[in-house]
Amino acid sequence: MLARAELIADVGKAIGQEDAAVDFVRMMVDDLCPPPWRFPIPPSKGGDGDPPPRPDELVLDAAGLIVLGAGLRSAAAWTAHASLATVFVEMGLRAVDFGVRDGSE
Repeated sequence: MLARAELIADVGKAIGQEDAAVDFVRMMVDDLCPPPWRFPIPPSKGGDGDPPPRPDELVLDAAGLIVLGAGLRSAAAWTAHASLATVFVEMGLRAVDFGVRDGSE
């Protein structure tokens, strides 16, 4: 997510859409906080050519939210885009906050 946000910020700056990366990061974190979303994945029907079975759902738990938040806050120090650094800190705090709340329940 961080690498993609940097790329979007670079392209956005070149084409005059400087908030594109900020919107991308907010959208990604908003999809996870709160509550962590569960994405049902239908089971494989088997047979020739079908992909192997996948897990039933993808879940980001409290620890995952805290790790995500810490990573975003850390990434704020190395980005070259001030608006991206601000949203990394803001959304990092949000993810950690929801991770702590989710873990304490």
